[in-house]
Amino acid sequence: MLLERVLFDERGTMVAGKNVGGNGGLLSRETIIAAEQLHRALDAYDAARKAE
Repeated sequence: MLLERVLFDERGTMVAGKNVGGNGGLLSRETIIAAEQLHRALDAYDAARKAE
């Protein structure tokens, strides 16, 4: 999924309480914020559909 990839590029993966991997923040902060907002919106949409 695109969002997962973008977030991985920024943060890497949490392993034993530490971030591992990622690309060292090569994305702008605005891109990360937008991706996180989209991720939350899609999660809310999925939750609303499951509640129907």
